Amino acid sequence: CNERWAQMLGYTLAELSPVTLDKWSALVHPTDGKRARELLDKHFLRESEMYEHELRLRHKNGSWIWVHERGQVTTWTEDGKPLQMFGTQHEITDRKRATSDVELFKTMIERANDPFFLIDIEAGARMIFVNEAAQKHFGFPREQIYTWRIPDWDPDVTEADVTKLIAQLEAAKSIKLRSRHRTASGVFVPVDISVNYVEDEQGRRLSYGWFRDITERIETE
Repeated sequence: CNERWAQMLGYTLAELSPVTLDKWSALVHPTDGKRARELLDKHFLRESEMYEHELRLRHKNGSWIWVHERGQVTTWTEDGKPLQMFGTQHEITDRKRATSDVELFKTMIERANDPFFLIDIEAGARMIFVNEAAQKHFGFPREQIYTWRIPDWDPDVTEADVTKLIAQLEAAKSIKLRSRHRTASGVFVPVDISVNYVEDEQGRRLSYGWFRDITERIETE
């Protein structure tokens, strides 16, 4: 451990010296400590070439920061016990928070009451994700839904229409339309659809959006 490591935790190296295993353990989050110790013990028993783990350490200000640790015992005692270990520690708090935010967003989408869908335009406008509400709406297994292209679930859209629809979406970025969906019961359900265009970091063209069953509204009109 060096001054940079100590500063990452809000200390000076003098405040933490000497850095012992017990002192390190006192900084580790209680939830992460057991697994970290298991991995260390495995390495100390020479059952792994390297110790590597992501865990939380207590900052001097009382907060928890995420750290990626990677190290290796370089010196052993004559009776085979670890004597000296070198490695690296990098703060990954921002990455962990971003990952957590993504997982939270996915959970919110999955549990949403309105059906949500994601289409890969590059793959011939194939469905690549539906949430639980959308899966129940169609009534088919997700594995089957993920093989569909637009005409497979929308009887009002032909292959020729797909090209026109994609061009319209790319130009407008967001469109609303009314159509029908094929369901497992054999019923064609009228829906209002909101579709959006987006490109991911690799430039892959995608469309996503929400739809709503408007059967009851049409019946009362």
